[in-house]
Amino acid sequence: MKKGLLVLLFLVITLVFVGCDGVYFPDQTTNELDGTTSENTEDITESSLEIWKNSDDALDMNGDRKIDEVDYELYLLAYNYDYWRNSDDALDMNDDRKINEDDFEIYQLYNYFLYWKDSSVAEDLNDDQIIDEIDHEIYKNYEAWLTSNFAEDLNDDEVIDVDDFVIYQEYDQYIGTYMIRDYVYEGSEYYIIGDGIRFSNLAQYLEDISLSVDARGQVSVNIPENVQDIFGDVTDVILQATDNMVITNLNLSTAIDTFANIEGVEFNISLYLSHIENGFSTSYTIGFYDDNPKIYFNIIKVDNNG
Repeated sequence: MKKGLLVLLFLVITLVFVGCDGVYFPDQTTNELDGTTSENTEDITESSLEIWKNSDDALDMNGDRKIDEVDYELYLLAYNYDYWRNSDDALDMNDDRKINEDDFEIYQLYNYFLYWKDSSVAEDLNDDQIIDEIDHEIYKNYEAWLTSNFAEDLNDDEVIDVDDFVIYQEYDQYIGTYMIRDYVYEGSEYYIIGDGIRFSNLAQYLEDISLSVDARGQVSVNIPENVQDIFGDVTDVILQATDNMVITNLNLSTAIDTFANIEGVEFNISLYLSHIENGFSTSYTIGFYDDNPKIYFNIIKVDNNG
C-alpha cells in the first residue's frame, strides 16, 4: 500500500511547475519629436573595430563567447551617446518630449547591468547581501509591476512593496494551470497502485487532474470526484503533499520539494524536471521493484492564470 501511495503522490505533485510567460511590461514608445531623421555619425570601420577589440573596453556584449563587430555595435549603443541618439533605440524615456542625454542615462541604467552596478542608484534590493543581476531585474521592473494588476501583498505584511515584488519574480513563471500529458509506462503489466489500478492504465486518470499555482508559489489540486472515488484514501495523501510543497527554480531545471505522512511514516520527496517548450518533462524510476519499472510524462501549461 505504501508503495502505491508514494508513486501516485509523485505523479500528481510533479504538476507544480512549468515555465511561464510571466507578466508583460510593454516597451516604451515615442513619436518623432522633431520630425527629422539622421544617419549614425559614429561609423564602424575596420580600424575602429580593431582598436576597440585590442582595448580594455572590448567585451563579449551578447554572450556568444566571441568578440566581434556585433559586440562593438552593442558597446557603442551602451556607451556612445551620438551612436545611440541616431539609432532605433533612441526614445523619449522620461516623457519630456525630447530625446537627449537624460534619456540615454535611463536607457543605460535599464539595459546594461554593469553600467547600473557602477552607478549611484545600484543597491541590494532583495536584501541578500550582494548587488547582482537579480537586483537589476528588480530595478528595471518594480515600478511597472507596482502599477499593474499583478501587484499584491504577497507576504501578508499589509503593504505592497519591493519585498512582494521579489516574491512575485521568484514564482511568476509558475503561475497558471497545468495538466499531465504523454504518460508512458515501461515495466510489468502486473504492478498496480491504489485500488487495483495498473500503472499502465494511469494515463486516463491522471489526465483528468488539474493543478493551479498562484503568485506565492502555493499549489491547489483539482481531482474530479470520479477520480477521487477510484483513488480512495490516496486523495488525502496527495492533498497533504501539495500543502507542504516548496517550488525552487534552479539554473537548468525546477525542483519540487515536499513531504507526506503515509501510514505513520513521513516521506520526503524531491523532484527534478527538465524544461520543454510548453512546460516540463520528467521521468521516475519505481525503485520498490527489482526490475525498476519507469514512468515518463510531460506537464503542460494550459492557462496562464493561477
